[in-house]
Amino acid sequence: MTNPAVRKARPPVSSYHHGNLSAALVDEGLAQVHDRGAEKVTLRGLAGSVGVSPSAAYQHFGDKDALLAAVGSAGYARLRSAMEEAVSAVRGEDDEAAVQRLLASGTSYVAFAVAEPHLFRLMFGPLCAPPEHVRAGEGPRDCADPAEPTNQGRAAFRVLERCLEDLERRQLLRVPADQALRLLLWATVHGFAVLAVETQLNADVGDRVLEVLRELLVGPGESSPTT
Repeated sequence: MTNPAVRKARPPVSSYHHGNLSAALVDEGLAQVHDRGAEKVTLRGLAGSVGVSPSAAYQHFGDKDALLAAVGSAGYARLRSAMEEAVSAVRGEDDEAAVQRLLASGTSYVAFAVAEPHLFRLMFGPLCAPPEHVRAGEGPRDCADPAEPTNQGRAAFRVLERCLEDLERRQLLRVPADQALRLLLWATVHGFAVLAVETQLNADVGDRVLEVLRELLVGPGESSPTT
């Protein structure tokens, strides 16, 4: 259950250029979270890594939490990009291709989590995904601005939703693509991703999980069988 769009190598660190310190700190934050986890990142350490004084870094981010929120936001952007790339790689306009695009969106979600476990934990931790947003049934939100409905976190969730809506337009779903089904889809994919990240499940069993998901969502005989 792998996605070629997600690289497991350490993300490149952007060097600081005048007027772009904020982006340089976020890029270095992404790299350090990837390597060590968010709990070991400090704003002072990031400043030193990009070659500026701590006071210069504090002009852009008031504290470590603010910086990590921006890192989580960038993580959501990477997740969305990986999902969109995986979905776009599925060619064809027939029903089977539509089903495969939904499965590809889920596969890429899990693959991202497995490739970026520290970043994934940050993105869905208290800094980036307040529990009330999940309880409200709105899907993940962007941690940099949780009050804004149009954001990177929501955009990543929308990749899954669009694939589901396409199946509904084709009349391939057993039940309507209402809020409950959207949350069930997200919970299934996200839950498997969490279990894989925490090494409770081998990601290799994901193919069977997705096949079961397909059988549950798509009516028998309404989409051509996978070849």
